[in-house]
Amino acid sequence: MPYINRPNDEYIIYIDESDGGGLNFCGNCFTQLKKTLAKIFENDCPKLADLVDKQDLKKNGYVRIVELYEQNCGN
Repeated sequence: MPYINRPNDEYIIYIDESDGGGLNFCGNCFTQLKKTLAKIFENDCPKLADLVDKQDLKKNGYVRIVELYEQNCGN
């Protein structure tokens, strides 16, 4: 199950649910994931959702979101 923990937060946020058999996206799941990321990071990394690419995420997994954050928004 994928979770996000923003820097300095003491809690984690559940961001998406896969079918348990790998990284699969249903019809609108990727769009919903991007909307969720945009909302979660609207103040500290507003461009993060735009940087997430569906094929890249399928290839590299959810850790890619962390990498994109660190490369583009981290301190």
